[in-house]
Amino acid sequence: MKRLVLTLAICLGCLGILEAQNIWKPINGTGLLGVGPDGSIFAYDEYGKLTRSQDDGETWQIVLGQETGFTGHINPSCFAVSNEERIFVFNDNQQTVVFSDDNGDTWQQTTTISSCAMPDKAGLCVPTNDIMVVWAENGEISYTLDGGVTWEGRILDFLENSESVSDLLVNENGDVYVSVDYYIMNIVGIYHSTLSGIQNWELVAFEGVSIKDMAFDPEGNVVACGYNADGSSVGFQQIPGFYLFDGTSLAISDEGIVYTPHFMGLQAVLAYSTDHGEHFTEIGEHLPLVDIAPGGENAHLFKGADNHLYFDGGGEYWKSIRDADRIIENFPLDNTHYADAIQICASDDQPQFPLTVNVENAETGPDYNCLYLQPNPAWFFVKMDEPGDVIININVQSDGFFDVDFCCWGPFSELPESSGELTQDKVVDCAYDPSPATCTIPSTAQTGEYFVLLVTNYANRPGDLTFTSGGGTGSLECPGTYPREWYYEIQNENGSITYQYLYQAGDTIINDEPTHILVKINTLYDKGLHEEITHEYVYERDGKLYWWNKTLEEFTVLYDFGAQEGDSWVIKVGTETLTMHVDAVEETEYEGRTYRMLRVSDPEDLFSGNIVCGIGHLTSFFPERLMDNGDGIRVEGMRCYWNEGGLVFKYGDEDCDAVYSEVHGVEEDGPSTGSGAFTVYPNPTNGVLFVQTLHATSLPAETYRITNLMGQTLLAGQIITENQQINVSSLPQGMYFITIAGETRKFVVR
Repeated sequence: MKRLVLTLAICLGCLGILEAQNIWKPINGTGLLGVGPDGSIFAYDEYGKLTRSQDDGETWQIVLGQETGFTGHINPSCFAVSNEERIFVFNDNQQTVVFSDDNGDTWQQTTTISSCAMPDKAGLCVPTNDIMVVWAENGEISYTLDGGVTWEGRILDFLENSESVSDLLVNENGDVYVSVDYYIMNIVGIYHSTLSGIQNWELVAFEGVSIKDMAFDPEGNVVACGYNADGSSVGFQQIPGFYLFDGTSLAISDEGIVYTPHFMGLQAVLAYSTDHGEHFTEIGEHLPLVDIAPGGENAHLFKGADNHLYFDGGGEYWKSIRDADRIIENFPLDNTHYADAIQICASDDQPQFPLTVNVENAETGPDYNCLYLQPNPAWFFVKMDEPGDVIININVQSDGFFDVDFCCWGPFSELPESSGELTQDKVVDCAYDPSPATCTIPSTAQTGEYFVLLVTNYANRPGDLTFTSGGGTGSLECPGTYPREWYYEIQNENGSITYQYLYQAGDTIINDEPTHILVKINTLYDKGLHEEITHEYVYERDGKLYWWNKTLEEFTVLYDFGAQEGDSWVIKVGTETLTMHVDAVEETEYEGRTYRMLRVSDPEDLFSGNIVCGIGHLTSFFPERLMDNGDGIRVEGMRCYWNEGGLVFKYGDEDCDAVYSEVHGVEEDGPSTGSGAFTVYPNPTNGVLFVQTLHATSLPAETYRITNLMGQTLLAGQIITENQQINVSSLPQGMYFITIAGETRKFVVR
């Protein structure tokens, strides 16, 4: 079996590898209308149905049609997305606007537009959810200012017989711009009005220019393209608030880059401008035009709500691989360096590089949705353990978060230390946008050489990225980095609440496995003990956490983070076994991060609960009910989880920072184990603190003093018994110090 070691490293970019670049990928489908905020593509299907693809055209589903209970006919020219991310289409049969707030899963519709005949609708403009404008080429306009409850209509009386409205823009303030094209020299240009004064129109820009398309830039200026009414060039023109250049369609990125197609016979190539169209640079491969009128006037470029470019070459559709703000960047990026962080499982973990993950030719493999790139994009290096042909299939899941910009075989004998090493002479067999195609490592590859991928997380949030090698699937694992710390609550038999604290104390080797040593500290005041300290041993591999069974002297699977619904695994606890069943696999969000979570159960309900990928069981890290040897310890829930001293996860309202300050650094032979003149409990406390003098005769008539973090004395009194009770309910929540006979202990008020 060939085995790949996937070594992850990140850089913000590298020196140019290729001279030409492929920036487009094809979209399968017909009648492309527009794109939703989540990247869902919408198209016009036969019989006026609206279809949607959430995998870049690989599959389509009907979202508006008779099959969904929809009565009507979707207009093939009217699609819009508001700034509030609501999607709008127009129903020709009912003369209503239909809209969706959940990317096309469910739909509602406005009242009927009755103020205007509205023959052939040419477009729909929706700057906000309340302002909608539907317009026709002949100049008939209907609009609403209240989300479609009431409508007003208007006919543009300045139009004559031979010109038409080519585009219409409306901003959130109700300013309306109408572009007019065709042959009449003194009519064509850009007109302005407002929705509150819609009867008054003024020719404000480019009189005599037949305007083909226009859009707002980020500053609210109008950028337009077109030609003189006689077909001659307009060159570049600029007046306050308006820009004009030669062209038939345009798109503007979120950051203001202007794009337009340049036509060369039956091909088109994308061109971009960073100065509103005064200067253009052609970029990317040439695209074929299909069934296009002479000169390519019918081809159309637009930007989707996902900030990607889309191009209709006359019935064949294309999507930019990168978003519109990154297309023009050098491919790959220039003059940057390796970063020092990657986030795993959407946490704040920052492992050292290189981080190595195994990808094996298994029949099947676990699916971990635990990758989040920061910085973004990221380089991935796949290292060969054995030479020979190996096919890597980069499977970008249907969430569409990730895209593979290109892949190259780089004959590197070691991981490059700087981006400058990724140069033209050091990589071969490069391909752009292999996803979801395959990248083949050539048979000339030698052991220890690297395969290079540049991956972009366009949504900039956690998602799935799966690698397939040979005939099987492997995935990025879901480890956490060390040192890690956990804090759980213990329900004691007398009803008091104490805590269990786990932390990594070091590493060792057991059965040839690099193993982490976890110190487990149970505070058990009702047992007459201050602390019960034990050691546990764990290691992680292939998405599983293995735990050392001290009785059987072997490792057992404690957690299978990659298990799917219906799977099970067996935990060996001492001489007993515990079969865990996965009842459900879900995603849970905490502090803006998404975690994979397993809902598990066992027949006797000894270890049932929720296991969070990379963190652990939210009720009890270990199956304590089979480990307590009759002590009756009930670990009842995680309160806090830290990684490298930083709070990552908090369950409930525990003051985790105060707890961390209290328990951090506890050692087996430290004063908190009971050495010294006195101990305090419970800690944390919710109102009553007990001071137990271990050698009462050494503290005759001593006083105690309680201070805050600033050293201010808040309470004081006399120690008169071996188990003194002090009422601290008047203290606000936080950490405090109690000093007796020159010795000081910390305690926390919860």
